[in-house]
Amino acid sequence: AIVNRLASATSAAQWHLYEKAASGLDEDRTEITKHRALDLLRKPNKFMTTQEMIETGQQHIDLTGEGDLVISMFGKLPYELWPIRPDKIDCVPDPYEFIKGYVYHGPDGEDIPLGVNEVIQLRMPNPLDPYTGLGPVQAVLTDIDSSMYSAQWNKMFFVNSAEPGGIIQVDHRMGDDEWREMRDRWAEQHKGVAQAHRVAIIE
Repeated sequence: AIVNRLASATSAAQWHLYEKAASGLDEDRTEITKHRALDLLRKPNKFMTTQEMIETGQQHIDLTGEGDLVISMFGKLPYELWPIRPDKIDCVPDPYEFIKGYVYHGPDGEDIPLGVNEVIQLRMPNPLDPYTGLGPVQAVLTDIDSSMYSAQWNKMFFVNSAEPGGIIQVDHRMGDDEWREMRDRWAEQHKGVAQAHRVAIIE
């Protein structure tokens, strides 16, 4: 719910482009209403709106600490922006340039090299790795997992439980067909929340 709220609020912001003033003061800036950068932001690609692209990127940042945008280039000009799942892209470290480039792992298993100018990487600081981000969710992942597993255990307890108030013991060894029939009848009468605390009738 928190991630959804943050991503929705971020994507609802209205973006503007300004030219800096010589004075350096914000109130002296001049707003630019027509520019290729604005056109690209208003229509990042053929299948996404600005709101969807920003909300997707912010969701990635909040969940994993990373939000990557791949820039499709036409010559030297960018003409599309695509938010990429953080687990689908890796940076290539370089001892001199810090980051040499990126590798995108496609859905068919192919690895596609990308230049530094083809990826916008937004990341939260990671004290363990300067090349990747660390999100707030990952910091409390153990607690989140524990809560999730507890909820699943509780759910499956009610879905699967056919727990009686006692034990049925018969005075002879049942055949396979007889055993399956008794097991199925018991489950039919007592399995699940809706059948809880029903009186058992045994032939």
